[in-house]
Amino acid sequence: MSAKLPRKKELIYRLSEKQIKRISIYFCILLIISLTLSIFTLLNPVKAEDNIMLFTIITSVSVAIMLSCIKYLRKIYKACIDKRTEVLDQTTWYESWGNILYFILRPFYSAVFVVLMIFAMLAGFVFVTFSIDEVLNIRFLYFCTTISGIIGYSTGRLLDAFEIFSDKKVDKFFKNRSD
Repeated sequence: MSAKLPRKKELIYRLSEKQIKRISIYFCILLIISLTLSIFTLLNPVKAEDNIMLFTIITSVSVAIMLSCIKYLRKIYKACIDKRTEVLDQTTWYESWGNILYFILRPFYSAVFVVLMIFAMLAGFVFVTFSIDEVLNIRFLYFCTTISGIIGYSTGRLLDAFEIFSDKKVDKFFKNRSD
């Protein structure tokens, strides 16, 4: 992909003081839950061996959500510090709805990307080894968990990359059909 992804450092978030506090609390709660789940699953490798796929999904999704929360908590506090927020009163809540969804949905986007990544990697490894039994082991769990952290932290960039990639493919498809 040759097109450079745009950086959005100068975004102004239109949120009320209450909304900023609620979103911050939401991220902190998700962070604690995902950290707890991650630690629990990674500290129980014996149980993980019994159902490696379930533990891989739980741990990977937890790590992705955890790092997504860290990233977007950081975005909120940096926006507040840099005065890139427009504090709104409650009568204009509809103006901030997109900003609220932007923050609330990011951890869930990262979870979806991670589940897709796990199945794509599983399919690739099975294609290479011709055996699912050789792939599904504790190393697969650790590998997926590591990649999940990167995906969780990079959710926004992944969304931008998918948008650019799909726009190019759709444009190319319709251009070829019209020729």
